Amino acid sequence: MILVDGQRIPSPTEYRLACSENRGTRQVNALGETVRDVMNAKRRVEIRYKRLSHQDAETVFALLSPDREVQLFCPLPQGDETLRCFVDVLQAGLFCRMENGENCWADVYIRLEEV
Repeated sequence: MILVDGQRIPSPTEYRLACSENRGTRQVNALGETVRDVMNAKRRVEIRYKRLSHQDAETVFALLSPDREVQLFCPLPQGDETLRCFVDVLQAGLFCRMENGENCWADVYIRLEEV
């Protein structure tokens, strides 16, 4: 179950969690080896929907509009946790198509990065 600001969103077709390291500048030590300082690591959540009904899409797009900070309650390897995230990317490959007489959205991709 995934919650955004306390509201449940439809279960995604694909859910991925990744870490991105925030590295410092490149430096070389006395032996000529490249050294990098890892300052911290941020978690990044990627959510994909193969198909979303019009009603589900309205919910998802309202809660996850671009350039917005949200509280994301999601599954993590160490257990469910709430992350403060920034909505980085929101894409839909096809805008609308008719399926069984109902408009739906296809190929929806959302990427959130921990603040």
